This record gives sequence, C-alpha cells and structure tokens, in this order.
Amino acid sequence: MVTDHVLALPDMSKPFVVETDASNFELGGILMQDGHPVAFKSRKLKDVERRYSVHEKELLAAVHCLRLWRHYLLGSPFVVKTDNTAVSHFMTQPKLTSRQARWQELLSEFYFVLEYRAGSSNYVADPLSRRADLASLGSVAALSSSAVATSIRDRRASYYRKIQQHRA
Repeated sequence: MVTDHVLALPDMSKPFVVETDASNFELGGILMQDGHPVAFKSRKLKDVERRYSVHEKELLAAVHCLRLWRHYLLGSPFVVKTDNTAVSHFMTQPKLTSRQARWQELLSEFYFVLEYRAGSSNYVADPLSRRADLASLGSVAALSSSAVATSIRDRRASYYRKIQQHRA
C-alpha cells in the first residue's frame, strides 16, 4: 500500500483482510489483499447510531463493511482487524442485545477471524472514520464534493507516507 495510487483488482484466489474503525461521528473500513487496497468505505453515523456504545460503533463498522463487500468475502476465509478488544471476542460473547444478536446472525454467514489491532497500529482504517470536515461541521445538509474529495486525497496521501515510513 506504500506506493498505490489506484485500487488493486481483487484476486479471488488470495485471502482478504478487512480493517475497520469507528469514531463518534463516522465509521470506515478498507478491504485489502497482500497489503494493497481493493476498496475503501467511509460514512457518517446516523443520529441514532451516534448514541451506540463505543463497542457497538466498532461492531457496526465491521458489519457495515462485511455487508458491503459480501460478494468478495463469502465462501473464503478472511481476517477482520479492529482496534477494539471487545469486538475481537464478539462471536463468543455470551450475552447479546437484540441488535448484537442480529449482527451475530449476519456475521455467521462468513468464515473469518476477528483480530485485535492496537489503535496506534490502525493507521489504515483510522483516517476513514475521523474525517475532520464532518467532525467540525456536525450536522450539515450539504458539503462541496470537490472540497471533500481534496481533503480525503490529502489525508490518504499523508497516511500513505506514514505507512511507507513504518515499513522502512
């Protein structure tokens, strides 16, 4: 992912890795193979979702990304990386809310392993859930798409440089 400027084409013979993250205002994730991005997803949390616990926001990020990339992930083993330790034990959690039970039922269709990744190491998915433009504006009816695209491009370039430094 160090020098990637475009998304990689998925190779269905190789395993996928999904990295997710959530903040108080947005969730995000990245679908990768061999360290190369195949897809990115980021979206603002709905008002109701903002009231979820941190644990449930992190779960929602994983559920949302797995639903979105279902066509890539069904039928093959893959890894989901999260920076929330409670989420990494979700599939064996004894007591569930009704929402969590629905999510667990959906996730049971997939063959995957949940892995904890320290927040400081979650430098790939983290910027997708922490867009400064959405945090500072709160509830905004519309944003200039060109301004948002430029901001996202600048942040991704910054994180690519961090990744390159980390791997060096």
